[in-house]
Amino acid sequence: MAHSIQGFGTTFYGKRDFRADGTYVTTEWIVLFFIPIIPIRSLRVYYHGQGKRHTYVETIDKYSVYEKTSPYLKQVFFTYGFVCILFLWAIYCTPWIFFTCRLCDLVGDTLTPYLIMLSIFAPAVIPYILRRDAKRRLRA
Repeated sequence: MAHSIQGFGTTFYGKRDFRADGTYVTTEWIVLFFIPIIPIRSLRVYYHGQGKRHTYVETIDKYSVYEKTSPYLKQVFFTYGFVCILFLWAIYCTPWIFFTCRLCDLVGDTLTPYLIMLSIFAPAVIPYILRRDAKRRLRA
């Protein structure tokens, strides 16, 4: 299974093509600084949850693998696209943070940290929303 240390190694990114039995397709990636660089393979897996702790920091996730294939191109393109969105968000979010800091003179210091946190973490909800919609379509 995938294993990385401090953001270097291999890891799974993506969940796609959910089935009624709870399995989904994920892709194993070579990662540098937690950024997916090269897709290795795609797997249809069933996630059993976290197992016992491997070290005091890391836990081992438990999967049952049902199928191994070459990288699923649709998932690869979507993963690269999401990473690009995150980079662009970081580039365009930085001026927003400076604007928000200037805004603190108008609205006061109590609201400023919340506006900054909202602007930084807004893209984090995208995968959650997409997975929720995919599972909802599966049930329909």
